Amino acid sequence: MQAYLPKLKIFTASTLLMKQAYLLAVTAILFTSCAERYYSGGGNHIPALAKAKQVNLGGGFHLTNKASGMQVQSAIAASNRLAFMVNGHANTVNSRHTVNNIASTDKSDAYYVEGATGFFIPSSKNIFETYGGYGYGSIRNSFEDNFAAIRYNRIFLQPSISILSPGGSSVFSFSLRLSHVNVQIANARSGNSNNVNDYYNLDLVRKKPNLFFVEPSFQYRFGQKHQGMVQLTMVRPVSAVGYRYDGFNIGVGYYTSLNLK
Repeated sequence: MQAYLPKLKIFTASTLLMKQAYLLAVTAILFTSCAERYYSGGGNHIPALAKAKQVNLGGGFHLTNKASGMQVQSAIAASNRLAFMVNGHANTVNSRHTVNNIASTDKSDAYYVEGATGFFIPSSKNIFETYGGYGYGSIRNSFEDNFAAIRYNRIFLQPSISILSPGGSSVFSFSLRLSHVNVQIANARSGNSNNVNDYYNLDLVRKKPNLFFVEPSFQYRFGQKHQGMVQLTMVRPVSAVGYRYDGFNIGVGYYTSLNLK
């Protein structure tokens, strides 16, 4: 009976994670309105590396409270403790508006890439990891003949723990990423009928460019060498932000692990 308890706990946690991710996805589809945002962090990559020369690769679809797109994740263990990872995502959102009986589209496109260095401590049941890294992203918000080009830099620290099921057929992971984000307005243009500073709250962005976020993440992978993956990452500001950002990230995709000789 005791041999099945760890597996049962992982299964129960993964089921709750999938239900929560489903509810957030439905909420995002029903209640997303204005498209513009100024920070899109993506999901936390939790490699759960176990040995030297192991390479983990993953990718798939991801959904935020505002946008949808694709994400890729990669990590390599350079030694029995030292590891590196590179991740990125791209997403977009289109929101329809009617102004003076004329239909218009409010659009926001985001691109982001990051790199990190860290260490891992594996055991037969758990894997502890900590990564520190830097990321760069860009967002283009546009509405009719108005647009605002945003650039943001992120420095982060991400400790995590992964729980392995008996036989290694599934991995349940939790991470807590602490991020400092600097948001800058690269370019902005307003049309004849609108003030781009008012529409996009650019003055507020200029006054408060530095943000701090706490980003907890739950990840469940199932399978042996070729795995399915589902992930939920929440984004919570340390203090009031005042302008829009991606508040959560749901990732669903494929994950695999290779061993270099």
